[in-house]
Amino acid sequence: PGLDQLRYVPFEPKLPSELVNHEGESLFSVIGKQDLFVHHPFESFAVVEQFIAQAATDPDVLAIKQTLYRVSGDSPIIASFGSNSTLVSTKSNKLSFT
Repeated sequence: PGLDQLRYVPFEPKLPSELVNHEGESLFSVIGKQDLFVHHPFESFAVVEQFIAQAATDPDVLAIKQTLYRVSGDSPIIASFGSNSTLVSTKSNKLSFT
């Protein structure tokens, strides 16, 4: 309160420049034409979420394997789309598998 001049302007991550002209196109077709490197947090993490969602529903994808650290319970990344998921949690020095 009263020190707004000291606050940063809220930051909005952007789409990678390689995707700006390809909105609505499959990410697989875009990366089939050129490499895509996403710089977080400057570029939107939604690209990664979209890639995983497309891979999860693509019949040619055999498996998606990732290591995630400190993921929130409502993360779209850990939505399983009916596939097998393993959650390893290390809380209070106890290792648990679910």
